[in-house]
Amino acid sequence: MKSAKFKDSPLGPIPQDWEVKRLGEIGEPLMCKRVLKHQTSDQGDIPFYKIGTFGKTPDAYITRSLFESLRSKYPFPRKGDCLISAAGTIGRVVVYNGEDAYFQDSNIVWIDNDEAVVTNEYLALCYALMKWQSEDGGIISRLYNANLKAQIIVCPPLPEQQRIAEALGGVDKLIESLDEQIEKKRLIAKGVAHDLLSGKKRLPGFAPAGGRMQDRVRDSSLPEGWSMKQLGDCVEINPIGGQIPDEFVYVDLESVKNGCLVQNNVVLRRDAPSRAQRQFAFGDVLFQTVRPYQKNNLFVNFDASKYVASTGYAVLRERDGVSASLYIYAYLHLDSFVAQVLDKCTGTSYPAINPTALAGIEIALPELAEQQAIADLLGEQDAAIAALEGKREKYVRIKEGMMRDLLTGKVRMKGE
Repeated sequence: MKSAKFKDSPLGPIPQDWEVKRLGEIGEPLMCKRVLKHQTSDQGDIPFYKIGTFGKTPDAYITRSLFESLRSKYPFPRKGDCLISAAGTIGRVVVYNGEDAYFQDSNIVWIDNDEAVVTNEYLALCYALMKWQSEDGGIISRLYNANLKAQIIVCPPLPEQQRIAEALGGVDKLIESLDEQIEKKRLIAKGVAHDLLSGKKRLPGFAPAGGRMQDRVRDSSLPEGWSMKQLGDCVEINPIGGQIPDEFVYVDLESVKNGCLVQNNVVLRRDAPSRAQRQFAFGDVLFQTVRPYQKNNLFVNFDASKYVASTGYAVLRERDGVSASLYIYAYLHLDSFVAQVLDKCTGTSYPAINPTALAGIEIALPELAEQQAIADLLGEQDAAIAALEGKREKYVRIKEGMMRDLLTGKVRMKGE
């Protein structure tokens, strides 16, 4: 890398040998020909991506004959072109991979850029940092062709665009590799959790015949020493006691994500909503009773003396000698358990289960020592996944920093 001499530009200081271009200077906005609703179906040969399914799983299809006809007569993206969402969330980008697919007109567009001026790879990086605004600086709610053509980017010489894209592409490959590792470990962890929490497999020291890892359950019955118990017999649900402090941290359904607190809003009791009434303590489990399929549960591994949960959660507290909180926490995430919860939920937009119904759901419970051993192993798996997620976040931050430096010319990439 090397330092650079700068000049002023509408986007701030840029290297002297860089240019500022409007997107309209590097190519015309294009879109696919309109497909009418009656021409689509919920199954078929060619996926048809609408703005709601853009970059996701399609829910509509067109026939191959219609696809071939439209592609041959009207604009169609080339492999590598950067497709942009022009409605909904403005500026989402999907790089077209060349597969047979069709895209909703006006809502999904692309610039027909000349790659001798701006490469697709570099353009995608510019889109990632772009602030989609109207000419007067206002935030746009829809991306029209005029808005798109008016957006400006900085253009290094073509060889430098390629080097920048290669450098950032290398970080992308590391992130993608970590994504694959994380997904693989999650699938493995889910399978291990299902087997251990059902008693299908046993840990050494608990399985018969010399501590074999596997002890298949015969005739769908539970292993020796296990029993089916109602959740209310295993834990206290919403235990009573304690005085809500005048000032506390309020935990609602927006406060928890992936088993972690993401918000810590301090609330005065006089200003708190009436839903803020459930105290919890170290070692408790918060089970999401509203929209429980989201599985945004929380194991409380911190001093919670000044924390209060909304009634969107049930507070579960282990019973001495009966249950281990971490075992219960793991069990609550089983698809089979959540299915039972959903079966007892009421409401449509906000399905929820009341504490009495929750208490009546049965779970498979081994002896306390085996519960703790299972929880320890599953905790080790979670820690391994969290470590990979932390590593991924590190590379994401590295990429963000590299993009700020490389796409402004603050740091230059040396040539051969």
